[in-house]
Order: sequence, then structure tokens, then C-alpha cells
Amino acid sequence: MRLTFGPLTWESNAVSVSADGVVARATAYHVEFYDGTSTIYGPFTTNRVSARDQRQIFGTQTASSQFLNPGLGLLSLQNLGQSDPDACCALAQPGFDNRNTNGIGSRPVLQFALFEFNTPVTVSQVTVDDVSNYGRSVWVAGGSVAPDLSLDLVRAFAGFTVLNLRDDASDGLFVHTFSPLNNIRWLAVGTPPSQTGNIGPFTGGLGGSQFYINQVSATPVPVPAAWWLFGSGLAAITGITRRRRMRTM
Repeated sequence: MRLTFGPLTWESNAVSVSADGVVARATAYHVEFYDGTSTIYGPFTTNRVSARDQRQIFGTQTASSQFLNPGLGLLSLQNLGQSDPDACCALAQPGFDNRNTNGIGSRPVLQFALFEFNTPVTVSQVTVDDVSNYGRSVWVAGGSVAPDLSLDLVRAFAGFTVLNLRDDASDGLFVHTFSPLNNIRWLAVGTPPSQTGNIGPFTGGLGGSQFYINQVSATPVPVPAAWWLFGSGLAAITGITRRRRMRTM
């Protein structure tokens, strides 16, 4: 399924898309690291258009010459209490990033999108596009239950499978292919922690990263044949019972 091509459904702080029987709902978050812990801020308000003169919060960029990009991005200027909102070049080129640009005292940051699927899926590819030739290293985390985002980053994704994926290609679209995340209902795609070293399973040292999320390839998990047989058998038993009752009457 493609998460950023075709019509999107817009909510106040989420976007969703439907394809191949799968509905995915996406929200966006900003993480700051300070004094040995982290705080997650979000979800951010959506906006359909972003460009140099039309600021994006969370959504797709659809206008303004060279800043055109058909992917999901985040500009974390909205005041949700975070101390280090985006600045500098990110204003004109919003995307998920790990750049802290507020000068002295800036806290290390990362950003991520969280996708909720209406049915269990298998995910093994995420396609991202670069922002002004910045790197596109990502981490992905898949799980069957919703993360508790009131906790710090590591505890929020406890129980999730976390994979750290380095960008090793040139400019443009890049497909991250990884070991399948099977039977998941929740998927996070984020930038690596910068200037912090490793944070639990999240690997630092992958360098600066800023990208649009262009596509997530999600395949629905088929219902086991045994369940279909059970359902048809139950229906047959129900039908027989009803016929017997009618004869008695």
C-alpha cells in the first residue's frame, strides 16, 4: 500500500489512507533528550500544504517549485511544550529530522511518525526521500499493541521490534528493506538519535537525518484457514438447529 499517493483523509492531528483493504492512520511526534531521559511531544496538528511561505506542521507538501515533495513531513513549530522546535532551513524544507538548531543549550532531538493499521500487517519496506541532500537513516519499530507515549522513548516502545537502518545511497528516493515485521498493528518510522549515543535499542551515530516518508509497503496478514473452517462449520450448525426448531413447531 502507498501511504502518500492518492487521496488522504485529514483529521485535526492525523492523516489516513486506505489501500488494498488496509487503512493506515498516521500521527507525528518530536522527542527531546535531557538529563538522562527523554520526553515525547505530540501529536502535531496537520496541514495540507507546506512551502517557504506556507508553513507545514504535519502533512504533505504540495506546492512551491523546488520544495514540491509528495511525502509526509513534520515541522515542529507548534508549541506543545517542547524546548527545541525546528528552525533555520527546516522552515523552508520540512521533514522528519534530528537537527537541533536553537543554538547553545539545544537538546538532542529526534522525530517520528506513528502508523496505526486497522488489521494486522507485515511490513518490510519503507521508502523515504531526502531533504536538501541530507541523510535518510531511519529506525523502524513494529508492535501489536499501542505504545504508551506518555513514557520516555525506550519504555514507550518496550516490546516492539526496533531496527536501525543506515542510509547508504545517493541523493533522492531510497527504499529501506529490512527483515519483515510480522503481524503488527503499529509501526513507527523515525530519525536516529543524534549527539546522544545509543538510547536503548535506538542506535546513535548514524549521522544527521532529514526525510519525507514517501511510502510504507504493508501487506495484510491472511486469516488462517482454520478460522474460515470454524466459521463455516458454526454457520452450518446454526442452520441445522434452526430447521429442527421449525419442524418441532
